Amino acid sequence: MQQPPELNNTARTPMHSTPTALPSKDAWMALESSRRLLESRKHFLTILYVLGTVALLIPYAPVGLVIVWVALILGVYFCIVTLSRSYLRLLESQPSVMTTDMTRMVERYKIAWYLFCAIWSLSTVLSQLWLPDLPRVLCIVILNALMFVALSRTYVERRVMHISSSIFILLPFMSALLRWTLGSQNELASLQFLGFTFYLVLTWYLLMMVGSRFHHMHQERLGFEYAKLELIASLGNSQEKLRLEQQALIGANSVIQQFYSAAAHDLRQPVYAMQIYTEMLIDDPTRAGAMLPKISQSCSAINSMFNTLFDFQKMHAKDMHLEKTKVNIGEIFQNLALHFEPIAAVKNLQVRFKPVAGFVTLEPLYLIRILSNLITNAIRYTATGGVLVSVRKTKTHVRFEVWDTGIGIEHHVKDHIFTEFFKVNHSNIKNENLGLGLAIVKQLIARIEGADILVQSKLGQGSVFKLQIPIALYSSS
Repeated sequence: MQQPPELNNTARTPMHSTPTALPSKDAWMALESSRRLLESRKHFLTILYVLGTVALLIPYAPVGLVIVWVALILGVYFCIVTLSRSYLRLLESQPSVMTTDMTRMVERYKIAWYLFCAIWSLSTVLSQLWLPDLPRVLCIVILNALMFVALSRTYVERRVMHISSSIFILLPFMSALLRWTLGSQNELASLQFLGFTFYLVLTWYLLMMVGSRFHHMHQERLGFEYAKLELIASLGNSQEKLRLEQQALIGANSVIQQFYSAAAHDLRQPVYAMQIYTEMLIDDPTRAGAMLPKISQSCSAINSMFNTLFDFQKMHAKDMHLEKTKVNIGEIFQNLALHFEPIAAVKNLQVRFKPVAGFVTLEPLYLIRILSNLITNAIRYTATGGVLVSVRKTKTHVRFEVWDTGIGIEHHVKDHIFTEFFKVNHSNIKNENLGLGLAIVKQLIARIEGADILVQSKLGQGSVFKLQIPIALYSSS
């Protein structure tokens, strides 16, 4: 899933210069949302998706229809790119005012975007009517990826996001219904139709949930930025005040940016697990009895993650501490296994969880986030072998350990791995993470009284991270 642009960039002031008189907050937020909706983006993914879909359709579907579909999708996409560039040129001349021409351009862009979603979704008609099972599933996977790419650019406008997501879901459903109606309607075909319908409903719910959360983050971020502009405008010509307040704002923006980056960092694992389960269901509908409960659990886990992320954001914004509760170690390990086992399986890795019976009394969000980040790092830097997550009790501590058989850590960088944005570079590892995982771990451990983390590693053999919690926080029941 493509990350929203503002979650992986440094904070930026959206206007070219601070105006002497700010527009109203609603007008400014509308202008900023439109700018982010229409901002230029790279076209590589869209072209790649088109080529992939055409490669799947050409051998089976009528060539004439495929050519018409390609012409339509490229024509509409060309209109989208042209409208985006024209709007940005207008914005350069009027950076703080939403003119009539700009409003008209935004409305045309939205219509073109809806057409783009509809025409792309029509590819499912071709795939459902002419393609055999495997190419049809691959077309669905491409469409599913495009849904989340579209979500990453439309979440700034709630109405556009909802309409686009609904178009992406409705047309594939109608295509599947048409295929089932025209087909044999035997038991297997009916089971495939029901399974695909459930997948579409689940995908639609996930799109709505994720999109709404990101929209809420976007609105909050704009609120912070507008408050910053108000503050700067109110300082006037007082250079000393301006300097002091700018320092405070830079610190506040850093905290906010860390949270948004962490949200994007953590979201990938459960969403990816969800996608793997749904693809397994599409490949073999007879496994619905085994897969559907896992999909439902994944969906609940994703929702729970968003709730905990918002709790974490509030904690930072208000400098609060979360309430301590008695946490079942086995249940936490079960939820972690649900997220990470399919992700490890994609890399042909084995991830094993060995909990101990009992409870620890602390902030559950802290423990989940710490272990999730450690497991994510272990899988990322392990190419062969596996990951072991275990719990050991000593006379003084309960020790949560994450072992891996990965690349290891060079001795001279051990002191830097917990700093923000630090990333280990290795020729055999594609490293696209944000470098925040272990920095967040260190911050969270500092919030748990008496907790500490130990690191042992051998270059080329693997590493182990040991989270130590005082034994006084442990109980057997």
